[in-house]
Amino acid sequence: MIDHVTRQQFVQGLSRLGIEPSASEIELLCKKYDDDGIGSLTLTLALALALAPAPAPAPAPTLTLTRKRQLRRLRTHGRRP
Repeated sequence: MIDHVTRQQFVQGLSRLGIEPSASEIELLCKKYDDDGIGSLTLTLALALALAPAPAPAPAPTLTLTRKRQLRRLRTHGRRP
């Protein structure tokens, strides 16, 4: 099939891009995206999965104004939090 890649081709392509997913990750991707049930992925989907940007990290938690005030009070009274 011209517009599909086998599991092996997909894994080799990822490897060439420096991406080394575990066997369980490959299995999960293939189960989810095998649109015809014969163990292959569409070429467009395989490329999209391989080149998709990594999700952005979650923002760092910030102190609430109340917590800032509590810390300031503790510091002004000579105690450490």
